[in-house]
Amino acid sequence: MKNSTYVAVGLLATIMLVIPACDWFQKVPLVVEEPSLRILDINAAKVFDDAHIPGAIRVSLNSIEETSQGWDKRTPIVTYCSDYNCMASHKVAEELLELGFSDVSVYAGGISEWYKLSKGNKDEYPVEGPAQLAFLEREVERLDPKNKEKNVGSAEVVSQRIQQLKN
Repeated sequence: MKNSTYVAVGLLATIMLVIPACDWFQKVPLVVEEPSLRILDINAAKVFDDAHIPGAIRVSLNSIEETSQGWDKRTPIVTYCSDYNCMASHKVAEELLELGFSDVSVYAGGISEWYKLSKGNKDEYPVEGPAQLAFLEREVERLDPKNKEKNVGSAEVVSQRIQQLKN
């Protein structure tokens, strides 16, 4: 019995030495494909769970630096929050630009405007979630950005970018 054990161990050692190209203990790295567009929802979890643009990921203002580590800085990013009165999406966009991201824009109308547009055209303005929060129905005055140099996009521009990804 002892000889057969030695033979088996010797055979295994020989195989491992003869086939050096195989790394017997290496884990296969997880390959994550970079998206063509990142849509960042800066709303609270309750709002995000109720209604958001499909494909959006919820990000908090306080975690954007940590969350964006490892992202390709050339990938286009669109940020949005609740409506024209919400400035969180502008702050996140500014921080992303300071971090070196090159194509960052803000959809100032937010999920409120997007939801209203979806009522007339669900194909161009799809919404994920039950969309039951009262603020979605509230009328908000459209505001022009204070800083005209910022890249602020309309719902139409965001919808077109999403549609281009589908084609």
